[in-house]
Amino acid sequence: MPEERPSSRAGPVADTPPDAVSAMLAVNLDAPIRLTNALLPTLRDQDGHVVFVASVAAIGVAGEAVYSATKAGLRGFADAVRLESGVRVTTVLPGAVDTPYFARRGTPYHRRFPRPVSADRVAAAVVDSVGRDRAEVFVPRWLTLGARVHGAVPATFARLSRRFDPPAR
Repeated sequence: MPEERPSSRAGPVADTPPDAVSAMLAVNLDAPIRLTNALLPTLRDQDGHVVFVASVAAIGVAGEAVYSATKAGLRGFADAVRLESGVRVTTVLPGAVDTPYFARRGTPYHRRFPRPVSADRVAAAVVDSVGRDRAEVFVPRWLTLGARVHGAVPATFARLSRRFDPPAR
């Protein structure tokens, strides 16, 4: 019998069952949209600040297509809320974070680069970015370079990405 993996796990799109797609959409995209919608009047009245924790995967990561799509959707939603609502919005895009997530999803973190960062480092970046009213923050900051390359020359980004994450066998 094949090993059961949690429905919230990431993986190649071909290996992602419909229930896992639904779970990732619900947790990573639907819930933040609904919560923001419900809280928007209060956020406006109280000069609120919303922080969305997306992921560097929002720019597309091989082997994590559905997860990447949900985080890209969250990033786009955050940008739109920032533009249309009058509420301050920060999007934090961490790389891999050293948490039990990878063990629980059934697939350990396998990339040699970049190394995972601590949850404390991400939390500190959240606090700092709110204090400085930053629109978008990558953790670690050098990951911003990947987003810029992706936006400016997506074919080059794809070629470089393959060097760090060879296709699954």
